[in-house]
Amino acid sequence: MYNKNVNDLQENIVIDGKGNVSGTLKYVDSYPDFSNIESEQKGNYLALKFEEATQGKTVKVKLTKESTLDSDGQIVLLITDISKNKPLVVTVDGDESYQLNLTGLTLQKNQ
Repeated sequence: MYNKNVNDLQENIVIDGKGNVSGTLKYVDSYPDFSNIESEQKGNYLALKFEEATQGKTVKVKLTKESTLDSDGQIVLLITDISKNKPLVVTVDGDESYQLNLTGLTLQKNQ
């Protein structure tokens, strides 16, 4: 996860059967391996891993910009108050599409 453990980024993340995501995203004050853009190197990050159902398929994830999953099925997203109110759209092989609702997430503040 770009040289961070999942536990450094979040805790108690749950995705229910309706696509509602809940839990706490910890505030990370230094994450230079996430991005070379300085404004994206601190904040709240959501780490997701897509399991066997997506292996061998092209999986695209879109929140504020579209990203394609690596072969490990993992992705880390910078979540802001603005992006928290948008659905996370996951598309598998261009035809199956799912939405994850991020409004149940708690964003820890910078301390």
